[in-house]
Amino acid sequence: MGNLGDAVNDVMGELVLVTPATSPKVNFPSIDDITKAVSVVATFTNKAKTVIMGNEGKIGSLSVSPLVQTSEPVFQFTRDILPFPLKQGYRIARYCNGARYEVKNVKDDGVTFIYASVVRLGAILKSKSGWYRDCPEQIERVVLGRANTV
Repeated sequence: MGNLGDAVNDVMGELVLVTPATSPKVNFPSIDDITKAVSVVATFTNKAKTVIMGNEGKIGSLSVSPLVQTSEPVFQFTRDILPFPLKQGYRIARYCNGARYEVKNVKDDGVTFIYASVVRLGAILKSKSGWYRDCPEQIERVVLGRANTV
């Protein structure tokens, strides 16, 4: 099934930076471990989602709360691309625009892919020369198939 994952990454994949993060204590903000960060290719999608706005008000058996259409960002990784298991709280940054995300849920399809539901963080990652996409040596290394520590 590795060929399926490679085909999906070839068509829809983009370069992302995955950074492990740990929380020193319960209810404390997590701290990035940048020494273990890796650049890998992943697929980013915004999955459609319907949510109920407000409280679930009912009149008899009818719901009066409006339904709102929104999207949920999801990253999709091939199973063998990460050198460590993806966990809740880890950070993912997109090289194309510098947007940062925090993993809130990880699901494995049992065959080829790992899906990470994420929430977007407010900060934008930048390198000294601008966006991270301005680092051709990182992109070249990942495209050649070697996930390198950044």
